[in-house]
Amino acid sequence: MRDSFQSGKLRDFEFAVYRKLQPIKGVANSKILIACSGGLDSVALLSVLAALKAKLRLSLEVAHVHHGATSDQRQFQSRHQARDLVSSQSEAFGLKCHLIEPDTPLHKQSEEAFREFRLTSLGKLKEKLEADAVALAHHADDLFETRLMRLIRGTGAHGLEAMSLFDPANSASMAAEASGLEFSKLRPFLGETRSAIRAYAEEKNLKWIDDPSNAETHFFRNWLRNEWLPALEAKRSGSVRSFARSLEMLVHELQSPASFGTALDEGLDIALGKIGRGAFEGLELARKRSVIVSLTRTLGARDFSLSRVEEVIKRLHHLESTGQKVARFHVGGVDWSISASEIAATVD
Repeated sequence: MRDSFQSGKLRDFEFAVYRKLQPIKGVANSKILIACSGGLDSVALLSVLAALKAKLRLSLEVAHVHHGATSDQRQFQSRHQARDLVSSQSEAFGLKCHLIEPDTPLHKQSEEAFREFRLTSLGKLKEKLEADAVALAHHADDLFETRLMRLIRGTGAHGLEAMSLFDPANSASMAAEASGLEFSKLRPFLGETRSAIRAYAEEKNLKWIDDPSNAETHFFRNWLRNEWLPALEAKRSGSVRSFARSLEMLVHELQSPASFGTALDEGLDIALGKIGRGAFEGLELARKRSVIVSLTRTLGARDFSLSRVEEVIKRLHHLESTGQKVARFHVGGVDWSISASEIAATVD
């Protein structure tokens, strides 16, 4: 299949996004309003969706939200540059661009005030245009930062879910509904890292505007991104990636018990130290990780790290892809015995 897209001149990153969007019911043949700030992530999003427009039969329009006047001249100039850039980029892709800015200066110059103004403006425009969803450039790093912020603020388990690839309006949060900000959201980059998006943008020679406020660490998210997380990574290499994966796995472990019960009924008999191979292979990656963690904990392998979980998943995936029926291997103090119908584990 990849060769057919080579002829269509899709780049690898664009193809990866296509593979995520194509199976989602309601995306193909839909009208999408692209929220573009003029920054790296949203300019890349504009480029990718424009590349996928024909293949997914999308109707696309662009929205740029200007935050209005400010006494900070550097910031004000950046906002104008971003507005002009989005307008020119939209024109280059043959897409209509809607420019939005407040009639009067925003009462509060805060992250929350800007966010509420953006969401309210996008929601109203989406309704006016009768679009099916608003496309946002949130990515894996944004999701991790959001989860961290919610944990620090004392949010319960539901707060870890944060955002998903596609959020229909009827699944929006209660807070969003209460403030009138409920609308369908499409996040094509969720699962992609900031570094992968930058590599794509540089490969395509895209132009973007770096918002000066992104470097201001009095904003909590910026402090996490620019100071705390780099300090954590410097202290222990690989910890940020492991932390993000741990939270992702926790989200799946906290999901509805009903979905877990269904998995058990299909052959995931974790309590006996074994799982049905067919049922396991049918799970999505994050769910596979969760099952392996549950299995090793049941066996008493409390120090079974995420890197070891990934190693087991990698080996099982290799067996699945090659059609191998029987195998044995040892990872992290656990012996794994694979048959055609079963994955069994025992500790030393």
